Amino acid sequence: MKKLDVTIITPDLSGQDKRKFHSQAKMVTFRALTGEMGILPRRVACSVILGQGVMRVIDEEERKIAIMGGVLHFENDVLTVLTQEAYLPTEIDTTTVKLQIQDCEARLAQETSPGVLADIRGDLRRYRILLDATN
Repeated sequence: MKKLDVTIITPDLSGQDKRKFHSQAKMVTFRALTGEMGILPRRVACSVILGQGVMRVIDEEERKIAIMGGVLHFENDVLTVLTQEAYLPTEIDTTTVKLQIQDCEARLAQETSPGVLADIRGDLRRYRILLDATN
């Protein structure tokens, strides 16, 4: 069965290999700005602007990566993601993230300023994505 070659690239100021993740997959799902999408082998080439969400790389097992926006390019069964931020489950401290979620929820109950509320909701969404990537 044909597989996808999946690479996630993030900036690295230390000059090290910038590949955050590299693997083969039968299928990849992710959140684009327009909604959820999936890529299978032999699909028509495409480029997509990514939203914040959990990318699922599915082969014999499912691996999750929290992606905080970026660009995805797919062509000839090669899928490349360029993003400022990507987090593997092993990089996420779930205890800290759960505390941050609780803090955001408490701040939402107290805040009245529309601008501050929007910032808190954005933070809360980000923390929930990080937590989802660990489950």
